[in-house]
Amino acid sequence: MKKIFAVCLMFVFTLAVSAQNQQRGQGQRPDFTLRYDTMKTELGLKDSQIDSIKKFDQDRQTKSRALREKYPDDRDKLMEESRKLTDQRNAKVKAVLTKEQYEKLVKWEEVRQARFRGGQGGPGGGGNRGGGGGGGNRNN
Repeated sequence: MKKIFAVCLMFVFTLAVSAQNQQRGQGQRPDFTLRYDTMKTELGLKDSQIDSIKKFDQDRQTKSRALREKYPDDRDKLMEESRKLTDQRNAKVKAVLTKEQYEKLVKWEEVRQARFRGGQGGPGGGGNRGGGGGGGNRNN
């Protein structure tokens, strides 16, 4: 459950940063089409499932934007409310996927987040999950 939460929380923050960059005129609006196409292919999702997930993500993004405006100076409250949005989105996604698809989605998002954080992720890659043992010094 902690992994699911962490993955979804990172996704919310990715959307938040993207929205801030867009407001500042930095970068281009991200195209999530590739992300959804990849999800469909790798997880074996139907068009109707992808459409539902897109709707859930758009709804969460809209609500996240409102939260940032409502709590600009209260990071703790913003985080608390963002977690609630993530939990609500996850419950909706889980309801439209089969158990197998949802399990694949969780693993797929973990790999994506590991890559986002700079870990290796993926099969055999391990990724760096912050637990002891180092993998060498990258600054050499």
